[in-house]
Amino acid sequence: MEKQSIRLCVLLLLLSTLASSVKTYQLQEATVYWDAAQKSVILKEEVMETDRGGAYGYFNDTLLLSGWGVLEICAGYGGVTQEDETTFFLAGYLEGYLTAGQMINHYSNMYPQLIKDEKVLNPLKKFLSKQDQWAREQVKLRRNSDPLWRHLGLILAQLDGLHAGAAQWAKTKHREPLSAFAVQFLNGVGDLLDLVPALTPRSNSSTGGASTFRMPGMGHCTALIKVLPGFENLLFGHSSWYTYAATMRIYKHWDFRVSDTHIATGKMSFSSYPGFLMSLDDFYLLGSGLLMTQTSIGVFNASLFSQLSPHSLLAWQRVRLANSMAHSGEEWALVFSKYNSGTYNSQYMVVDLSRVSLGHSIRTGALTVVEQIPGRVMHSDQTQALRRGYWPSYNIPFHVEVYNLSGYGVMWKKYGVDFSYDLCPRAKILRRDQAKVSNLSSLKHIMRYNNYKRDPYAKGHPCKTICCRNDLRPRRPRPGGCYDTKVTDYKMALQLVAEAINGPTTQGGLPPFSYVTDVLCLTSGNFTRLIFEFVRVGGGAYSVSNGEKKPRKRRALTDALARLPFVSNGFSPQMATTADDQREPADVAALSTNHGCHHHCNSNNNNNNNNNNKDSEAGESATSATTSATESGGGTASQSIGNGSVINPSGGSNGKWVRLNVGGTVFLTTRQTLLKEQTSFLYRLCQQQDLHSDTLHVTSHLTPLPQQVPPKHAHRVLCVRGAFNPDGLHDARRLMVNIGSSYSYGTEDQAEFLCVVSKELHTSGSGLGTEQSHKTKLFQIHGSRM
Repeated sequence: MEKQSIRLCVLLLLLSTLASSVKTYQLQEATVYWDAAQKSVILKEEVMETDRGGAYGYFNDTLLLSGWGVLEICAGYGGVTQEDETTFFLAGYLEGYLTAGQMINHYSNMYPQLIKDEKVLNPLKKFLSKQDQWAREQVKLRRNSDPLWRHLGLILAQLDGLHAGAAQWAKTKHREPLSAFAVQFLNGVGDLLDLVPALTPRSNSSTGGASTFRMPGMGHCTALIKVLPGFENLLFGHSSWYTYAATMRIYKHWDFRVSDTHIATGKMSFSSYPGFLMSLDDFYLLGSGLLMTQTSIGVFNASLFSQLSPHSLLAWQRVRLANSMAHSGEEWALVFSKYNSGTYNSQYMVVDLSRVSLGHSIRTGALTVVEQIPGRVMHSDQTQALRRGYWPSYNIPFHVEVYNLSGYGVMWKKYGVDFSYDLCPRAKILRRDQAKVSNLSSLKHIMRYNNYKRDPYAKGHPCKTICCRNDLRPRRPRPGGCYDTKVTDYKMALQLVAEAINGPTTQGGLPPFSYVTDVLCLTSGNFTRLIFEFVRVGGGAYSVSNGEKKPRKRRALTDALARLPFVSNGFSPQMATTADDQREPADVAALSTNHGCHHHCNSNNNNNNNNNNKDSEAGESATSATTSATESGGGTASQSIGNGSVINPSGGSNGKWVRLNVGGTVFLTTRQTLLKEQTSFLYRLCQQQDLHSDTLHVTSHLTPLPQQVPPKHAHRVLCVRGAFNPDGLHDARRLMVNIGSSYSYGTEDQAEFLCVVSKELHTSGSGLGTEQSHKTKLFQIHGSRM
């Protein structure tokens, strides 16, 4: 077996991107308005005006905290009537402005993954330009006669807004803006998986000759839809497979009010990425009561790609159209099949919750399976499979015609059962283990499953299993595989709620994949580890039961803001080791009820007019920080934060919530979280019986405390620094460093000595003095050399 410490020189900018996220991590709120007279956008930051804004929302950059950033946007709910096209443009503009930095970084990460031969760049630009021009021409010609083209016009308006908003952010930051091609590139990443090879001279040919067959790259995803034996529940899971360079994740919640009566819903929650107006994975919970996911299909028969034409709609555009316009799986398939581009060829699964009655029946139409290859889109009702227990998906076509046309029959004959729909490794594993899935916890387990060293069906291969670890291959390892999982069940899906985790699986003791950069390369074997838990994301206002779709009273959307050990605009890496994925997700009350789309988003049905009608298990050692909302510290008067959770003003060991002020950045956390790491200095501070404040102020010795902060409540971290970041401790990265551990930022001469000064520092005037108490000296003795 080759040495595990291998150079993986393809994730060029990922870690530097993550590092930059630490410094800029924050919650951003904004509202945008359309100035009809000036035909321009007015943007207000740090405010969400729900009663007047054309679009409003927030982006919580919690990528390094939970593995997911969270974006929520409401559009069209302001007091001023606006055209649907304006609504979508403003929604795109707001998303572009709030996430532009992440878009730039993600583009930098993804470009080298797809453009490996610069010779393909010009043909690709020409294809995308022609396709965009053709689509816009069709919108102008047919928008008044065909709802499909009218709605495509809305999607293109959103894309234009995304580009404009990102450009405005770049202007304010004096950064180079993303080009129109870059925005097209980001949204077309899935399509480019097929389009780039089709435009590139083939060198990875397989059986049948270079002119006929090609060997596609890694399959993209595993999915499982499970119904319990008595129809007690429906479970829905998906794990994405792709390059680890794609792990900059954003979970998105959109709520757009649309006046067009042909639109089924303007509400959706989905896993996504910076700059994407779609999921890519795909994993969607829709306000129409539909759920959609997919796994990609490799097309070995390269001759099919001769049918590609820019006079078509890309897969991401057709997915958006079908998601918005369809009321059923059948309708979804019919919309999606129009103007097939033959790119991002996949098997799509659409579940219609209105056809499911728990404990009673699963009616025809509950599951529609749609498969696309160049020149062909097929669909069929597969509800009977759900009635029998489950539907699996693992990158191999189900429909015989699609299977044979795409070349799987030839591949099976030449290479064996790995290319068989019924007998490939994942088919056998899912057939064997799906019976063990009885709840969300067991669904998480199977979707993170990788026991390749012991499972006979895996044949010793880390990718012949449910959650691939391509980086663990003994020969020619690659930094890719299953890097996320999303799960939901019937009741959660009705509320557009899911649980999600980012990062490669560590199930069964597999080593965590870690990141370290040396400007050009990522090295596997001696790296920084980012290990996350499942977090709960989403919220909703739609109810589907007994075949009827009904609006329901909406609560503010809950998201990663409300589900993480730290609810903040700072950073705390999860330094957990390998753990089971059986535990429940972290669940903490929201920081503010202002974070989310509120009653204005819910005064209408999700469709506003329809009243009739790709892969990771990582440290899932969630420790719930939620305690009873009745905890108020021995009868002391309490005050509420967020959605009703309680802070004990008297603080001390009885207080539930703690505000952590780090260099002027306030974190909301709980004592339970702070007590989690028994060797951290925060643990020691929280153990002090005389801690009578619900706020801890932590700064560096170079950063003054705010004037209003009582000195007795100050806790200083002294950092003797090297040549970098001399302006003091402004991020929480060092807060959870264990005493006695090593946490290096650079070379030895740049290392830091961390010690903690107790709250008994004396002050002189408005400044902090340096007199040290006995506790101070004790903390210094146990300081960590970093």
